[in-house]
Amino acid sequence: MLRKNLFFIIGLIFLFLFSCKQSTDNESFSNVNKNVVLQSSNGFTIAKNYSDLKEKIKPYIIERFGKDVDFVIDNVMYLESKKEVAAIIFYTTNKNISSNIIQKYSLNTIDEAGGGSGGVTTVWCEGTCSDGSGCITSGTIKPDGSVTFKCSCSPCKLKIKQETR
Repeated sequence: MLRKNLFFIIGLIFLFLFSCKQSTDNESFSNVNKNVVLQSSNGFTIAKNYSDLKEKIKPYIIERFGKDVDFVIDNVMYLESKKEVAAIIFYTTNKNISSNIIQKYSLNTIDEAGGGSGGVTTVWCEGTCSDGSGCITSGTIKPDGSVTFKCSCSPCKLKIKQETR
């Protein structure tokens, strides 16, 4: 009887472990990281929530990697000056390519809710560095308060799109 109960308990443990592993494997790749900081230290809010931010940058990811790509947002960092806020959005695709995209907002177009009511400049780099890594876009705050951008390596091409809302 003890042996039968022991096998039953071990079976339940394996069933529990298998079902936990299976549910983790079946989780959507796109829902991995929802603890991304959506507000800069000066109160600028880039998106209402994780899904909203993902939808905002999705067209650029699709343009770069094709419509079959999925991605997670790993982190958001902010460059802030008196003139502009640039959100540097780091992401990883389901093809295990890590890169980033930058969205820059002029502070004179930010509404009372903390979001930009005017235009947004989206900046990203396309291509692959000679070492096989993905292109990374970086930003620098100039002494006049403007933010400039460049790619991490020369084979990469800087892409800039200005949009009005």
